[in-house]
Parts: sequence; C-alpha cells; structure tokens
Amino acid sequence: MIQTGGWPAPPVNRPQHYEAQDQRPSLQKLLKDADKPTNINALGHQEWDFNSSLPSQTSHPNSESPTTSSMGAPPVAGDGSNVSSRDVSLLSDTEKLEKLEKLGEMYNDLEHTPKNAAACDHVLRQLQDLSSETCSVPRALLLERVTFDRKHVLGHGGDVTVYKGTMGKRQVAVREIFLAHNESAGDRKSTIARLVHREAITHSLLVHKNIVPFLGIYHEAPGSLPLTIVPLMDKSLRDLLRHHDLDQSTFQSIVSCHSTRQLNNSKNSSQRCGT
Repeated sequence: MIQTGGWPAPPVNRPQHYEAQDQRPSLQKLLKDADKPTNINALGHQEWDFNSSLPSQTSHPNSESPTTSSMGAPPVAGDGSNVSSRDVSLLSDTEKLEKLEKLGEMYNDLEHTPKNAAACDHVLRQLQDLSSETCSVPRALLLERVTFDRKHVLGHGGDVTVYKGTMGKRQVAVREIFLAHNESAGDRKSTIARLVHREAITHSLLVHKNIVPFLGIYHEAPGSLPLTIVPLMDKSLRDLLRHHDLDQSTFQSIVSCHSTRQLNNSKNSSQRCGT
C-alpha cells in the first residue's frame, strides 16, 4: 500500500480508496477551520454542506504574503469540483497564499484513517487547486543551497533532463522540464510552473519503498523556472534490466509503463503539431 505524508513528517496508514464523493467537505468549511485552532481530526466525521458560500472577504492591509514560489499571472484553477473553483475565486491573492499554507499544515496534521479518507482527499484537492490558482507551493517545499552543473547530465526522458547536483553534503538529482517550443515564453513558463507545482504537492505526500522520495522545489534565481529535487539513486532502471534476473510480472510491468509513456508522448507531440 502506498502511504501518503505531509510536511515535514508524513503520517501513516493513508488508504488507497476513498469514500463517496458527496462526503467530501466544502471548501468553505475547510477554509474557516484553517483560520482557527480546531480538532481537525474530526473533519472526516461531519456532514458537509455544498450549498453554502464563503462570507464576504475583508482586506488585511497589514498582512504579508508568506514566502512562496510565484511564477507569472495566476492560471485557471485545477481540476477540482465546480464548487471549489468558484469559492477559491472569491479570495484575494494574499488570502489564497495564506490558505495554501494553512491547508498544507492541515493536511499534515490530519489523522489519515479510513474514516478521514474523504476529508484527506478533499484537502489534497484544495491544495492542488490553490497551487494552480496561485502558481505557488507551500514554503515547506522550497529548497535552498542546491548546486548543479548542466554539463553533468544524468539522463533525458520525454520533456525532462536530469542533472547531478548537491544539496549541502547530499547528492541529489535535479529535474528540469522543457515543453512545447511553439508556445510563447510566458505561456511556456506558466505551464511548466503549474505542472511542477502540481507534481510537487502530490509527490511530496507519497511514501513507499518503491517511490523515490520528493525533497522539494528549487529556483536558481528569483523568477526562474522551478526545478524538482529528488535524492540521487545509486542505480537506474537500465541497471536493473541489465544486471538482475526479473520475473515475468516485473518485466511486463516495466514494458507496460514504457509503452504508456511512449503513447502519451506521441499524443502530446501530435497535439502540439496540430495533427
């Protein structure tokens, strides 16, 4: 079973299957609870009202936005429910960033049990939506003191190049994404940022012996494209195929993953070329 975690330490026993969709909490309830100390473990045991709306927002002239990764104009919200997207749009930019931080903390503090599965799933969706809306990630995912040289390429795959780098005394792999070159520079930058931030939130919450842990996002300079950082592994998939005897099921799984990746690449290439 894949377990999911949070920031900074992952909880355990995250279920793979969620309860009925109509048991997910409304965004209004989550945001109100994020503003005050509460027993957030009870989120999975309440009745949720999807017809309620957010109270009128008041400005906070003295409040400061938390340190987050910000990239260009805010894009359209992610693929959450219509109610979530509408409620998120009522918040100011500063409030969205504040809620992003608080929802990240809330997800980390939630008790990940089957009874709370619906609440955990919904908080994760709101994290993804707010990350897409603000083009930001919780500051706990932002890294510093990462160094690498683009001459030290570990490999290429699809639209990604991986470099060898260091973070303090630790060796890391630095992933850089390249996308369709027929887009304008601003559009391409915004698209890459959305993809990286969404991946960062999802990947950072996954804990499994067969999944490379996610360390965070790094910016070479203010306003530069986000880079994803993971630990540097001693072996690659190519090494596994060359030096280990694989059982048939493992081999078929690898072939299936590779075939799916190639089909997705072909589809994306066709769409970019207008075919």
